[in-house]
Amino acid sequence: MNCTTIRPQMAQTYVNAMSILVEAAVNDRIVQCSAREQAYLNRQEIIAYTLNQLPGLHATSEQGLEYQLEQGRQRYHGQIQVALQRAFAAVLRDPILSYTPLSDPSPQAVLDTIHQMFQTDQIDWPMVPHILAGLLRQESPSQALAKAKVLAQKDADKQAQDAAQEDALTVFFQFSETLNPLSADENHLVPSHPAGDPIATSVTNDRLCAH
Repeated sequence: MNCTTIRPQMAQTYVNAMSILVEAAVNDRIVQCSAREQAYLNRQEIIAYTLNQLPGLHATSEQGLEYQLEQGRQRYHGQIQVALQRAFAAVLRDPILSYTPLSDPSPQAVLDTIHQMFQTDQIDWPMVPHILAGLLRQESPSQALAKAKVLAQKDADKQAQDAAQEDALTVFFQFSETLNPLSADENHLVPSHPAGDPIATSVTNDRLCAH
């Protein structure tokens, strides 16, 4: 019997428990600052400064996260407080610190990154949700990409069909409005005959005979 190596499923995401502990500590410390100090403090900057001085405590499951949080509270409480003190001192020394916040990447930049990941430029935005859904289902990149192409085309066909149906209904209702006046005036299209007209008298006699 041949032995095969089974690759364990990779976790969907991971969390740094130290970030949770540091954010909580920063929030508690900011509340203790004066209103003047709070006006100059940048929360994200303090958190980043503090985390750079501490080890990471990463977890990929709920149980692992609880364990890492408890380890952080017991083993690193003192280090967190020291790093936090340094972070606040650094920021308060230069409260008018000028910096350029990180900006969100442009949609095209994100799409270019996806192209590089899959080594193809034949991916557009309608395909991206289907690709990500496939990866979350533990499909291989090639499988996720192949299915995304089919599903995106189905979405496009459905949208085109819905648009065509909507246009057809609009035209139909417009056409119906043009027919309604004709229906209302149908009686005006029937010729009328004055009293005593021989044709009218003949028609009346024919109807009487029929009875």
